Amino acid sequence: MSDKNKLNLHIIEVGGLCGFADQNDNIVIPCQWKDVEPFDEGLALVENDNDKWGYIDKTGKIVVPCIWKNIGPFDGGLELFHTPGKEPISIEKGLVEVQNDDDKWGFIDKTGKIVVPCIWKDVRSFIDGFASVQNDDDKWGIIDKTGKIVVPCNWKYPFSFNEPFSYNDGFATVRNDDDKKGYVDKTGKIVVPCIWKDIRDFVDGLAAVKNDDNKWGYVDMTGKIVIPCIWKDTSSFFFHEGLAEVKNDDDKWGFIDKSGKIVIPCIWKYVESFCDGLAAVQNDDDKWGYIDKTGKIVIPCIWKEASYFLDDGLAPVQNDDDKWGYINKEGKCVIPFEWRSAQSFSEGLAQVSDETYLNGYIDKNGELIIPCIWTFADPFKNGHASVFGINNKWISIDKSGNVISTDDSDEDSE
Repeated sequence: MSDKNKLNLHIIEVGGLCGFADQNDNIVIPCQWKDVEPFDEGLALVENDNDKWGYIDKTGKIVVPCIWKNIGPFDGGLELFHTPGKEPISIEKGLVEVQNDDDKWGFIDKTGKIVVPCIWKDVRSFIDGFASVQNDDDKWGIIDKTGKIVVPCNWKYPFSFNEPFSYNDGFATVRNDDDKKGYVDKTGKIVVPCIWKDIRDFVDGLAAVKNDDNKWGYVDMTGKIVIPCIWKDTSSFFFHEGLAEVKNDDDKWGFIDKSGKIVIPCIWKYVESFCDGLAAVQNDDDKWGYIDKTGKIVIPCIWKEASYFLDDGLAPVQNDDDKWGYINKEGKCVIPFEWRSAQSFSEGLAQVSDETYLNGYIDKNGELIIPCIWTFADPFKNGHASVFGINNKWISIDKSGNVISTDDSDEDSE
């Protein structure tokens, strides 16, 4: 790797043309391009005087010739998405969408080699080896990385197997010309007929479906109706700890089991999913408390807001003074009500915000471990968290608040 490839370069404009400069504003790549995009994984999109796009590296060398009417970002070789309870899936951006002068789309690799010919009216990114493509009849199907059609182009909208944050391993939601939804498998076989006004992810073999009367129920992976469509809403659309939230025609919420049996009567103004054996519920006075799986109130409905018991047996709740603190499963306050906002614990730390609306992290004793200096802050996962604020950038920090990486750490991974 050359020294230039290690540089953090930013866009600079001179005389109406664009190039790149280093941190001292020394021009490294001459201003000869009509338009450019920032470097990502060592490559930058550039547009020439003929309105054609390609890629250059940090030495200014053209890696992908400027012959394309439109071109997408590589954004690295693989981008991983993790859905709880699933193996991580990857959006493969080592292949990038390109559009030729005939307005047809295909895919190239990082060397500029055409991998999938430009024969499609529109395309979507590859996910785990499959991409959705649109033919000249405006119908969508699926191809693999060789360009072979895996699912014929019979469908009204783009779709994908293993969508990020989806649980439908091996299945894809499709919509027909009547705007009815169903599921197909990776061979294109219809496994759930397109008869539903809406359909959600399969979780533990069941998927929530909505009929033409706007009522919800559940089907299994053969399309068989397991729970009749009699519910006005189902909230999270799947079962948590064996129970699912449902709303009746009186706009009251309760819980059913996987056989459709009402386990907790629909008497609540609103409910949250069960987590660690307890569910937050809201009464008709707009106050929140917690029930167990028998429906018994274990923490009285006295809170203005309430969230989940996710970690360390603590849940954030809001009092009538609009301050947030934490209670245990007996309803006892264990962290004082002194925060403008508070989130559930994750890996022993929880995000809180102070009177300035800036975010930091506390431990289960209520001690402020990471100061409230961040505009936005995400939960900790695998020992690090994403935060936003300094120089208007996202960075990753460890549990001591030390910076691990930044969103502009644009070094090649070679």
